[in-house]
Amino acid sequence: MDWYAFGLLLYEHLPLYLLILAGALLLYYFIFKTTYLSLLDPLIFNLLYSVFGFSVVIFLYATQSMDIKYLYSYLLTQLAFFGGLFCFAPLNTRQLVDLDSGNAVFEEEGMFVKILFFITSGSYVLIQLLSYKLVGIPLFMESRTGAYADSGGLGILGRIIDVLRPVVIFLLIYLLFKKSNSLKLNFYLAGFGLFLLTSLILSGSKSLFMNIGFVLFIYLILNAGKHSGSFFNLRKYERYLIICGLLLAFLTIFIQSQQNNPGEQNSLGIFLYRLVASGDTYYFSYPSHNIETIDGSKGFLALFGDIFSVLRIVPRENQPGVLGVQLFQLYSDSDLITGPNARHNVFGYVYYGFYGSIVFSFLIGWSLSFARNKLLFVLKRNIIGQLAFLFLYLNLTFIETDPPVAVSGLENALLIFPVFLVIALLLYVPLFDFKSRFFSLKILK
Repeated sequence: MDWYAFGLLLYEHLPLYLLILAGALLLYYFIFKTTYLSLLDPLIFNLLYSVFGFSVVIFLYATQSMDIKYLYSYLLTQLAFFGGLFCFAPLNTRQLVDLDSGNAVFEEEGMFVKILFFITSGSYVLIQLLSYKLVGIPLFMESRTGAYADSGGLGILGRIIDVLRPVVIFLLIYLLFKKSNSLKLNFYLAGFGLFLLTSLILSGSKSLFMNIGFVLFIYLILNAGKHSGSFFNLRKYERYLIICGLLLAFLTIFIQSQQNNPGEQNSLGIFLYRLVASGDTYYFSYPSHNIETIDGSKGFLALFGDIFSVLRIVPRENQPGVLGVQLFQLYSDSDLITGPNARHNVFGYVYYGFYGSIVFSFLIGWSLSFARNKLLFVLKRNIIGQLAFLFLYLNLTFIETDPPVAVSGLENALLIFPVFLVIALLLYVPLFDFKSRFFSLKILK
């Protein structure tokens, strides 16, 4: 069942779907009400998509569109994921505010942050502009997910951009909260912020703007003690960022629909259908037993293989195909690199089998729970520890939606970010030494 066929089924049984969706929302509310801190928490944001996925599976079974075997598989893996997710007690606001936010490794951490920000933000601007010139602007492409396909190695630009984006947002927020009196610095922050917003719009992603909200949330839970007022006013930030995110999503949908279907005006309808269709993995794979047609012989490479491909250890042609693209190609002869996300239930079933998928789902739930509820108490609260938490949590919250993409994001961060960190340290050490000598001479005089 493809997007069109599901749309017809949905149209025929819309009241049934809405009833199932309402029940799913209530169920998720009662399960996760103790976990909730903010809508800007990337975990909560991804759970909203999970609700639509849950509704799709129940809807497919209720309309006799799939075998009961797949319903059992979905429910057991989802329960296992939830079980892993609650292995550690959820964070609470008092814990975060009471937690010490000091512990800086560097005596002049503020100087190091500025050096790192100038390096990463400057690189982000240059690489983003280079990508627009050599590859094109994703917003105006037929498929933004295939922007770097067959680009002759230019995919490295996209990887660097994806790694730098959360870093520059985090450091920008850090410096804005510092409230510098330097006119030059504030001018640079404003100019870069404008470029960043423009690049998020041109990315063609309908949810990428929310990364600003996600990173703001992460910054505030890591620094709740220093910025308790802002932390307790998260709902104010939620309102503005979600409204802006929705407006930009409508704008993106409108521009893309005008390219594909000139004259199309129903951006709201398309947006709502996209939300419903966020469970597309399930109706692509469960009906007609399509999930059984996917080769599941390379489970390790399917999850971790991206880094081996980048390092040329395992050639791309020896890697398993992207699961979502394989499902899409069951219904289309198009050469577009597109398709549904490989949700953990389907991914685990294909590569690890009915019972192995249950273990897999529990393990990824446990990993996410550890990252969210324990890791920030383990890592040092200096800027390097905070950036490590940023990478881990931001990527792991996506692991329910698409495990290979989440793991690939962590692998890219591990390969790429240390390069910028080393450059920043190489500049910081002599500058710190010079500043220390200068002030010591001044004191002696």
